[in-house]
Amino acid sequence: MDKMKTNHQFAALNGLRFFAFGWVFIGHLPQTLNSSWIRHMQFTNWVGVQVFFVLSAFLVTYLAMSEIDKTGNFSVGNFFARRALRLLPLYFVVAAIGFVIFPFIGVGIGPLYVQGEEYFRFLSAIPFYLTFVSNFSSALFDIDWGGVGGVIGPLWSITVEIQFYAAFSISFVLFTMLCKKIDFHRNVWFPFVVIILFFWFSGILKVSAFNIYGPLFVYVNLIGGIDSFFLGALLAWLYRSEKGRSFLLFAGRNVPLQGLIAICGYGIYNKLYHLPHATAATTGNESALVFSLSAALSCIIVFTVLSIETCAQFSLNKLAITTKYLSNILCNKCVTKLGEVSYGLYVFHTTIIYFLANQILKHLPNGYFGYALMCTICIMATAALAQVSYNLFESRFIIMSARFKS
Repeated sequence: MDKMKTNHQFAALNGLRFFAFGWVFIGHLPQTLNSSWIRHMQFTNWVGVQVFFVLSAFLVTYLAMSEIDKTGNFSVGNFFARRALRLLPLYFVVAAIGFVIFPFIGVGIGPLYVQGEEYFRFLSAIPFYLTFVSNFSSALFDIDWGGVGGVIGPLWSITVEIQFYAAFSISFVLFTMLCKKIDFHRNVWFPFVVIILFFWFSGILKVSAFNIYGPLFVYVNLIGGIDSFFLGALLAWLYRSEKGRSFLLFAGRNVPLQGLIAICGYGIYNKLYHLPHATAATTGNESALVFSLSAALSCIIVFTVLSIETCAQFSLNKLAITTKYLSNILCNKCVTKLGEVSYGLYVFHTTIIYFLANQILKHLPNGYFGYALMCTICIMATAALAQVSYNLFESRFIIMSARFKS
Protein backbone atom coordinates (compact mmCIF):
# COMPACT_ATOMS: atom_id res chain seq x y z
CA MET A 1 0.00 0.00 0.00
CA ASP A 2 1.35 3.45 -0.89
CA LYS A 3 2.55 5.80 1.78
CA MET A 4 0.08 8.33 3.05
CA LYS A 5 0.92 11.98 2.77
CA THR A 6 2.44 13.22 6.01
CA ASN A 7 0.89 16.71 5.95
CA HIS A 8 -2.61 15.98 7.18
CA GLN A 9 -4.70 19.13 6.88
CA PHE A 10 -7.99 17.23 6.51
CA ALA A 11 -9.43 19.71 4.03
CA ALA A 12 -12.59 17.67 3.48
CA LEU A 13 -13.23 17.50 7.21
CA ASN A 14 -12.89 21.30 7.39
CA GLY A 15 -15.49 21.48 4.65
CA LEU A 16 -17.74 19.17 6.65
CA ARG A 17 -17.40 21.51 9.63
CA PHE A 18 -19.01 24.28 7.62
CA PHE A 19 -21.90 22.10 6.45
CA ALA A 20 -22.44 20.83 10.00
CA PHE A 21 -22.61 24.44 11.12
CA GLY A 22 -25.10 25.12 8.32
CA TRP A 23 -27.37 22.41 9.72
CA VAL A 24 -27.25 23.98 13.18
CA PHE A 25 -27.68 27.45 11.68
CA ILE A 26 -30.88 26.53 9.83
CA GLY A 27 -32.24 25.02 13.02
CA HIS A 28 -31.96 28.35 14.81
CA LEU A 29 -33.50 30.52 12.09
CA PRO A 30 -37.03 31.85 12.62
CA GLN A 31 -39.61 29.40 11.25
CA THR A 32 -41.26 31.69 8.72
CA LEU A 33 -41.98 29.09 6.05
CA ASN A 34 -44.56 26.32 5.99
CA SER A 35 -42.02 23.92 4.46
CA SER A 36 -41.83 20.34 5.75
CA TRP A 37 -38.18 19.79 4.79
CA ILE A 38 -37.01 23.03 6.40
CA ARG A 39 -38.96 22.22 9.58
CA HIS A 40 -37.44 18.76 9.54
CA MET A 41 -33.93 20.20 9.30
CA GLN A 42 -34.73 22.58 12.13
CA PHE A 43 -36.00 19.77 14.36
CA THR A 44 -32.97 17.58 13.62
CA ASN A 45 -30.27 20.27 13.75
CA TRP A 46 -28.89 18.60 16.87
CA VAL A 47 -27.39 15.99 14.51
CA GLY A 48 -25.14 18.81 13.27
CA VAL A 49 -23.89 19.25 16.83
CA GLN A 50 -23.26 15.50 17.04
CA VAL A 51 -21.17 15.75 13.85
CA PHE A 52 -19.03 18.36 15.61
CA PHE A 53 -18.60 15.95 18.52
CA VAL A 54 -17.50 13.11 16.23
CA LEU A 55 -15.05 15.42 14.45
CA SER A 56 -13.64 16.73 17.73
CA ALA A 57 -13.05 13.25 19.11
CA PHE A 58 -11.52 12.08 15.83
CA LEU A 59 -9.03 14.94 15.67
CA VAL A 60 -7.91 14.90 19.31
CA THR A 61 -7.53 11.10 19.24
CA TYR A 62 -5.62 11.22 15.96
CA LEU A 63 -3.26 13.88 17.32
CA ALA A 64 -2.80 12.03 20.62
CA MET A 65 -1.93 8.80 18.80
CA SER A 66 0.46 10.72 16.53
CA GLU A 67 2.11 12.24 19.60
CA ILE A 68 2.71 8.80 21.09
CA ASP A 69 4.19 7.55 17.82
CA LYS A 70 6.49 10.56 17.71
CA THR A 71 7.56 10.92 21.34
CA GLY A 72 6.44 7.70 23.00
CA ASN A 73 4.37 9.71 25.46
CA PHE A 74 1.12 11.67 25.70
CA SER A 75 1.43 14.96 27.58
CA VAL A 76 -1.83 15.74 29.35
CA GLY A 77 -0.57 19.22 30.29
CA ASN A 78 0.27 20.14 26.70
CA PHE A 79 -3.06 18.72 25.54
CA PHE A 80 -5.05 20.89 27.94
CA ALA A 81 -2.93 23.95 27.16
CA ARG A 82 -3.63 23.61 23.43
CA ARG A 83 -7.34 23.04 23.93
CA ALA A 84 -7.65 25.89 26.44
CA LEU A 85 -5.91 28.37 24.15
CA ARG A 86 -8.18 27.37 21.28
CA LEU A 87 -11.53 27.36 23.07
CA LEU A 88 -11.48 29.55 26.16
CA PRO A 89 -10.60 33.05 24.83
CA LEU A 90 -13.62 33.18 22.51
CA TYR A 91 -15.75 31.34 25.07
CA PHE A 92 -15.21 34.14 27.60
CA VAL A 93 -15.73 36.85 24.97
CA VAL A 94 -19.16 35.47 24.09
CA ALA A 95 -20.02 35.02 27.78
CA ALA A 96 -19.08 38.67 28.43
CA ILE A 97 -21.26 39.82 25.52
CA GLY A 98 -24.23 37.89 26.89
CA PHE A 99 -23.84 38.68 30.58
CA VAL A 100 -22.46 42.22 30.53
CA ILE A 101 -22.22 44.13 27.26
CA PHE A 102 -25.68 43.72 25.72
CA PRO A 103 -27.63 44.02 28.99
CA PHE A 104 -25.52 46.99 30.12
CA ILE A 105 -26.09 49.01 26.95
CA GLY A 106 -29.76 48.07 26.92
CA VAL A 107 -29.79 46.04 23.72
CA GLY A 108 -32.80 43.75 23.78
CA ILE A 109 -32.60 41.04 21.17
CA GLY A 110 -34.46 37.84 20.60
CA PRO A 111 -37.15 36.01 22.53
CA LEU A 112 -34.98 35.48 25.62
CA TYR A 113 -34.27 39.15 26.35
CA VAL A 114 -33.49 39.40 30.06
CA GLN A 115 -34.30 42.58 31.95
CA GLY A 116 -35.15 43.91 35.41
CA GLU A 117 -35.27 41.41 38.24
CA GLU A 118 -35.02 38.55 35.77
CA TYR A 119 -31.57 39.82 34.80
CA PHE A 120 -30.28 39.47 38.37
CA ARG A 121 -31.59 35.91 38.45
CA PHE A 122 -29.85 35.33 35.14
CA LEU A 123 -26.57 36.51 36.68
CA SER A 124 -26.72 33.56 39.07
CA ALA A 125 -25.64 31.40 36.14
CA ILE A 126 -22.23 33.12 35.93
CA PRO A 127 -20.44 30.70 38.33
CA PHE A 128 -21.64 27.78 36.23
CA TYR A 129 -20.18 29.35 33.09
CA LEU A 130 -16.89 30.19 34.78
CA THR A 131 -16.51 26.57 35.91
CA PHE A 132 -17.71 25.08 32.58
CA VAL A 133 -20.75 23.32 33.99
CA SER A 134 -23.44 25.63 32.59
CA ASN A 135 -25.05 22.66 30.85
CA PHE A 136 -25.82 21.20 34.28
CA SER A 137 -27.31 24.47 35.51
CA SER A 138 -29.92 24.60 32.76
CA ALA A 139 -31.22 21.09 33.44
CA LEU A 140 -30.87 20.86 37.22
CA PHE A 141 -31.56 24.41 38.44
CA ASP A 142 -33.80 25.78 35.68
CA ILE A 143 -31.36 28.63 34.96
CA ASP A 144 -31.71 30.01 31.45
CA TRP A 145 -28.57 29.18 29.45
CA GLY A 146 -30.01 30.92 26.38
CA GLY A 147 -29.21 34.28 27.90
CA VAL A 148 -29.76 37.59 26.23
CA GLY A 149 -31.33 36.72 22.91
CA GLY A 150 -29.64 33.34 22.97
CA VAL A 151 -26.22 35.03 22.73
CA ILE A 152 -24.60 32.53 25.08
CA GLY A 153 -26.84 29.63 24.08
CA PRO A 154 -24.20 27.85 21.95
CA LEU A 155 -21.78 27.73 24.89
CA TRP A 156 -23.54 24.68 26.37
CA SER A 157 -21.96 22.44 23.72
CA ILE A 158 -18.54 24.03 24.31
CA THR A 159 -18.79 23.03 27.96
CA VAL A 160 -19.66 19.50 26.83
CA GLU A 161 -16.48 19.49 24.71
CA ILE A 162 -14.40 20.70 27.66
CA GLN A 163 -15.87 17.95 29.84
CA PHE A 164 -15.05 15.45 27.09
CA TYR A 165 -11.44 16.61 27.01
CA ALA A 166 -11.15 15.95 30.75
CA ALA A 167 -12.63 12.46 30.35
CA PHE A 168 -10.55 11.81 27.24
CA SER A 169 -7.20 12.68 28.83
CA ILE A 170 -7.78 10.25 31.69
CA SER A 171 -9.24 7.49 29.50
CA PHE A 172 -6.55 7.78 26.85
CA VAL A 173 -3.69 7.53 29.35
CA LEU A 174 -5.27 4.51 31.05
CA PHE A 175 -6.08 2.84 27.74
CA THR A 176 -2.55 3.26 26.37
CA MET A 177 -1.15 1.78 29.58
CA LEU A 178 -3.52 -1.17 29.20
CA CYS A 179 -2.63 -1.65 25.53
CA LYS A 180 1.06 -2.02 26.40
CA LYS A 181 0.20 -5.09 28.47
CA ILE A 182 -2.02 -6.77 25.89
CA ASP A 183 -0.85 -8.80 22.93
CA PHE A 184 -3.41 -7.94 20.27
CA HIS A 185 -2.22 -10.74 18.01
CA ARG A 186 -3.29 -13.25 20.63
CA ASN A 187 -6.25 -11.27 21.99
CA VAL A 188 -7.97 -10.06 18.84
CA TRP A 189 -11.24 -10.03 20.77
CA PHE A 190 -10.15 -7.22 23.10
CA PRO A 191 -11.29 -4.22 20.96
CA PHE A 192 -14.70 -5.81 20.38
CA VAL A 193 -15.16 -6.41 24.11
CA VAL A 194 -14.30 -2.76 24.80
CA ILE A 195 -16.82 -1.56 22.20
CA ILE A 196 -19.61 -3.81 23.50
CA LEU A 197 -18.98 -2.86 27.12
CA PHE A 198 -18.88 0.84 26.24
CA PHE A 199 -22.25 0.89 24.50
CA TRP A 200 -23.79 -1.24 27.24
CA PHE A 201 -22.55 1.22 29.88
CA SER A 202 -23.55 4.22 27.73
CA GLY A 203 -27.10 2.90 27.37
CA ILE A 204 -27.44 2.40 31.13
CA LEU A 205 -26.15 5.94 31.75
CA LYS A 206 -28.65 7.54 29.36
CA VAL A 207 -31.63 5.54 30.60
CA SER A 208 -30.78 6.27 34.24
CA ALA A 209 -30.17 9.99 33.61
CA PHE A 210 -33.44 10.31 31.70
CA ASN A 211 -35.45 8.59 34.42
CA ILE A 212 -33.94 10.74 37.17
CA TYR A 213 -33.48 14.16 35.52
CA GLY A 214 -35.45 14.09 32.24
CA PRO A 215 -34.59 14.44 28.53
CA LEU A 216 -33.11 17.97 28.70
CA PHE A 217 -30.43 16.80 31.13
CA VAL A 218 -29.37 14.05 28.73
CA TYR A 219 -29.50 16.41 25.74
CA VAL A 220 -27.21 19.14 27.11
CA ASN A 221 -24.69 16.96 28.92
CA LEU A 222 -21.77 14.73 28.05
CA ILE A 223 -24.02 11.69 28.48
CA GLY A 224 -25.99 12.65 25.36
CA GLY A 225 -22.86 13.02 23.22
CA ILE A 226 -20.74 10.23 24.66
CA ASP A 227 -21.56 7.83 21.81
CA SER A 228 -20.50 10.44 19.23
CA PHE A 229 -17.21 11.08 21.00
CA PHE A 230 -16.49 7.35 21.27
CA LEU A 231 -17.26 6.74 17.59
CA GLY A 232 -15.03 9.67 16.63
CA ALA A 233 -12.16 8.10 18.59
CA LEU A 234 -12.81 4.77 16.85
CA LEU A 235 -12.61 6.50 13.46
CA ALA A 236 -9.20 7.90 14.41
CA TRP A 237 -7.99 4.42 15.32
CA LEU A 238 -9.37 3.11 12.03
CA TYR A 239 -7.73 5.87 10.02
CA ARG A 240 -4.31 5.28 11.57
CA SER A 241 -4.29 1.53 10.92
CA GLU A 242 -3.14 0.09 7.60
CA LYS A 243 -6.19 -2.14 7.20
CA GLY A 244 -8.43 0.73 8.26
CA ARG A 245 -7.10 2.98 5.51
CA SER A 246 -7.57 0.20 2.99
CA PHE A 247 -11.19 -0.04 4.10
CA LEU A 248 -11.58 3.75 3.82
CA LEU A 249 -10.21 3.61 0.29
CA PHE A 250 -12.74 0.95 -0.60
CA ALA A 251 -15.52 3.02 0.99
CA GLY A 252 -14.34 6.12 -0.89
CA ARG A 253 -15.06 4.34 -4.14
CA ASN A 254 -18.57 3.47 -2.95
CA VAL A 255 -19.85 6.75 -1.52
CA PRO A 256 -23.41 6.36 -2.92
CA LEU A 257 -23.78 3.13 -0.93
CA GLN A 258 -22.88 4.93 2.30
CA GLY A 259 -25.35 7.69 1.51
CA LEU A 260 -28.07 5.13 0.86
CA ILE A 261 -27.32 3.42 4.21
CA ALA A 262 -27.55 6.75 6.03
CA ILE A 263 -30.82 7.75 4.33
CA CYS A 264 -32.45 4.36 4.89
CA GLY A 265 -31.30 4.18 8.50
CA TYR A 266 -32.60 7.63 9.31
CA GLY A 267 -35.85 6.99 7.46
CA ILE A 268 -36.51 3.77 9.37
CA TYR A 269 -35.66 5.44 12.66
CA ASN A 270 -37.92 8.41 12.02
CA LYS A 271 -40.75 6.18 10.79
CA LEU A 272 -40.68 3.85 13.77
CA TYR A 273 -40.12 6.28 16.61
CA HIS A 274 -41.40 9.67 15.40
CA LEU A 275 -38.83 11.52 17.48
CA PRO A 276 -37.99 14.68 15.50
CA HIS A 277 -35.89 16.05 18.35
CA ALA A 278 -33.83 14.48 21.11
CA THR A 279 -35.88 16.09 23.88
CA ALA A 280 -39.06 14.56 22.44
CA ALA A 281 -38.19 11.19 23.95
CA THR A 282 -40.83 9.96 26.40
CA THR A 283 -38.97 7.07 28.04
CA GLY A 284 -35.41 6.33 29.06
CA ASN A 285 -35.15 3.62 26.40
CA GLU A 286 -36.26 6.04 23.69
CA SER A 287 -33.76 8.61 24.96
CA ALA A 288 -30.91 6.09 24.79
CA LEU A 289 -32.02 5.03 21.32
CA VAL A 290 -32.38 8.52 19.88
CA PHE A 291 -28.90 9.58 20.97
CA SER A 292 -27.26 6.33 19.87
CA LEU A 293 -28.92 6.49 16.45
CA SER A 294 -28.04 10.16 16.00
CA ALA A 295 -24.45 9.34 16.94
CA ALA A 296 -24.44 6.51 14.39
CA LEU A 297 -25.81 8.84 11.70
CA SER A 298 -23.19 11.46 12.54
CA CYS A 299 -20.47 8.81 12.44
CA ILE A 300 -21.61 7.62 9.00
CA ILE A 301 -21.45 11.21 7.74
CA VAL A 302 -17.93 11.74 9.09
CA PHE A 303 -16.82 8.28 7.91
CA THR A 304 -18.05 9.05 4.39
CA VAL A 305 -16.16 12.34 4.28
CA LEU A 306 -13.08 10.69 5.78
CA SER A 307 -13.16 8.03 3.06
CA ILE A 308 -13.31 10.82 0.46
CA GLU A 309 -10.40 12.52 2.26
CA THR A 310 -8.39 9.29 2.15
CA CYS A 311 -8.92 8.87 -1.57
CA ALA A 312 -7.89 12.50 -2.14
CA GLN A 313 -4.71 12.03 -0.09
CA PHE A 314 -3.69 9.12 -2.28
CA SER A 315 -4.27 11.32 -5.35
CA LEU A 316 -5.98 8.48 -7.14
CA ASN A 317 -6.37 9.17 -10.85
CA LYS A 318 -9.58 7.25 -11.25
CA LEU A 319 -12.05 8.30 -8.60
CA ALA A 320 -15.72 7.49 -8.77
CA ILE A 321 -17.69 10.40 -10.19
CA THR A 322 -19.62 10.88 -6.96
CA THR A 323 -16.46 10.79 -4.85
CA LYS A 324 -14.71 13.31 -7.07
CA TYR A 325 -17.74 15.61 -7.13
CA LEU A 326 -18.13 15.57 -3.33
CA SER A 327 -14.39 16.02 -2.87
CA ASN A 328 -14.46 19.14 -5.04
CA ILE A 329 -17.31 20.57 -2.95
CA LEU A 330 -15.82 19.73 0.45
CA CYS A 331 -12.32 20.85 -0.52
CA ASN A 332 -13.45 24.03 -2.21
CA LYS A 333 -11.23 26.86 -1.01
CA CYS A 334 -14.13 29.00 0.20
CA VAL A 335 -15.81 26.08 1.99
CA THR A 336 -12.63 24.97 3.76
CA LYS A 337 -11.88 28.56 4.74
CA LEU A 338 -15.30 28.81 6.35
CA GLY A 339 -14.67 25.45 8.01
CA GLU A 340 -11.49 26.81 9.57
CA VAL A 341 -13.50 29.56 11.30
CA SER A 342 -16.40 27.25 12.21
CA TYR A 343 -15.83 27.85 15.93
CA GLY A 344 -16.54 31.54 15.47
CA LEU A 345 -19.45 30.77 13.15
CA TYR A 346 -20.98 28.53 15.78
CA VAL A 347 -20.66 30.78 18.84
CA PHE A 348 -21.66 34.01 17.03
CA HIS A 349 -24.51 32.79 14.83
CA THR A 350 -27.31 33.13 17.38
CA THR A 351 -26.28 36.71 18.12
CA ILE A 352 -26.45 37.59 14.43
CA ILE A 353 -29.70 35.69 13.83
CA TYR A 354 -31.59 37.21 16.74
CA PHE A 355 -30.28 40.73 16.17
CA LEU A 356 -30.92 40.84 12.43
CA ALA A 357 -34.17 38.86 12.59
CA ASN A 358 -35.69 41.34 15.01
CA GLN A 359 -34.19 44.60 13.78
CA ILE A 360 -33.90 44.22 10.00
CA LEU A 361 -35.20 40.99 8.56
CA LYS A 362 -38.77 41.44 9.77
CA HIS A 363 -39.18 43.96 6.96
CA LEU A 364 -38.33 41.39 4.28
CA PRO A 365 -41.07 39.90 2.09
CA ASN A 366 -42.68 36.61 3.07
CA GLY A 367 -42.16 33.38 1.18
CA TYR A 368 -39.12 31.56 -0.12
CA PHE A 369 -37.44 34.69 -1.48
CA GLY A 370 -37.60 36.46 1.88
CA TYR A 371 -36.43 33.33 3.68
CA ALA A 372 -33.49 32.87 1.28
CA LEU A 373 -32.57 36.53 1.68
CA MET A 374 -32.76 36.19 5.47
CA CYS A 375 -30.45 33.15 5.37
CA THR A 376 -27.99 34.90 3.06
CA ILE A 377 -27.77 38.09 5.12
CA CYS A 378 -27.43 36.24 8.41
CA ILE A 379 -24.81 33.77 7.22
CA MET A 380 -22.75 36.47 5.48
CA ALA A 381 -22.80 38.63 8.60
CA THR A 382 -21.88 35.64 10.77
CA ALA A 383 -19.05 34.65 8.42
CA ALA A 384 -17.68 38.20 8.39
CA LEU A 385 -17.72 38.40 12.19
CA ALA A 386 -16.15 34.94 12.53
CA GLN A 387 -13.39 35.80 10.06
CA VAL A 388 -12.56 39.05 11.84
CA SER A 389 -12.53 37.22 15.16
CA TYR A 390 -10.23 34.54 13.77
CA ASN A 391 -7.78 36.95 12.13
CA LEU A 392 -7.55 39.55 14.88
CA PHE A 393 -8.18 37.52 18.04
CA GLU A 394 -8.23 33.73 17.84
CA SER A 395 -5.14 33.39 15.64
CA ARG A 396 -2.98 34.97 18.36
CA PHE A 397 -3.89 32.18 20.77
CA ILE A 398 -3.52 29.52 18.08
CA ILE A 399 0.07 30.70 17.55
CA MET A 400 0.64 30.52 21.31
CA SER A 401 -0.73 26.98 21.42
CA ALA A 402 1.99 25.87 18.97
CA ARG A 403 4.46 26.13 21.86
CA PHE A 404 2.76 23.16 23.49
CA LYS A 405 3.04 20.81 20.52
CA SER A 406 5.23 17.79 21.08
